[in-house]
Amino acid sequence: MWYGPTGIPQKALFPLWGECSWNAYGTFYYMSGMIGYLLLGLYFRRFLPDLSWKKTLGAALPLWMGGFAITFGGFLRRVLATGSFPLSEGLGTAVAWETTWNFDTFGVAIMTIGTVLLFRKITASGAFYQRVLLPVSKASYGMYLCHMVFLSAISGWFRGWLGLGLDGRLGIWTTPVQILATGICSFLCVALFSVLVARIPKAGKYIMG
Repeated sequence: MWYGPTGIPQKALFPLWGECSWNAYGTFYYMSGMIGYLLLGLYFRRFLPDLSWKKTLGAALPLWMGGFAITFGGFLRRVLATGSFPLSEGLGTAVAWETTWNFDTFGVAIMTIGTVLLFRKITASGAFYQRVLLPVSKASYGMYLCHMVFLSAISGWFRGWLGLGLDGRLGIWTTPVQILATGICSFLCVALFSVLVARIPKAGKYIMG
């Protein structure tokens, strides 16, 4: 099954290695679409002047809230139009739902700009910064590369323990609790793993990027 530019299952005009429901760029996934975020970070670091908190919040909050409204609104519209949640249909429906939060979409892009603007204002020092925040920050690329290994296992464990949807142990709260718990546990596990691997003499920095 080939996947077209939107990620929806369809016949491709030509085969691209590595295409699947979440990858419309084939082999060049890491160098297409999302490469703009690297350029965005470079631009902010080199050319954007230091803004006051007032100007930063004045720009970042509307961008973030607008991006969230576009992303969540699009997702909710697709859910209401195509089925119920949690999904009980095929892969094609899930792919259609997720197109609103793909990394190369407008809503996600402007949320990212707002988030980066806020992060630029954060300064820190002291033991917590040196021993926790800085090592995790340096290992963040490695975290991105390996997070799916942990995410799949942790998500599966929570689903097995709590169940699914309204039939789960927590009723209507089953899915929100699963999402929050999976996110927190996955982040902590991936961060610890990546920081430890990055500390391997000589080889660690190459393994974790």
